[in-house]
Amino acid sequence: MLNMLLTDKHKELCKVSSLFVMETRKEDDKEYTHKSIYLMTAGLQHVMRQHKGRSLLFNIFSDSRFELFHNVCDYKFHTLHQQGIGTKSKHANALTDEDEASFGNAMY
Repeated sequence: MLNMLLTDKHKELCKVSSLFVMETRKEDDKEYTHKSIYLMTAGLQHVMRQHKGRSLLFNIFSDSRFELFHNVCDYKFHTLHQQGIGTKSKHANALTDEDEASFGNAMY
């Protein structure tokens, strides 16, 4: 896979990145959230930059040569949202006065 990511051919990289977005799944074959897919593709770009250094002066998220990738991401993220995947926010419970007091006491 690394060889595919390090190619200098933008069309090839765009195609591979687009396939990654459409095909990646969890081990149990369930879909990742759009945020997880975005973070994974950002991680792939980071790996490309680490291995290619300053010669990698493009951003797969904003470079117009990656229009296919952008369209695939838009489609995939919209589809996941329609399916309700990754749409629910997890909120933490508010701290009680007792919780805050115990944190304060633990620090001293």
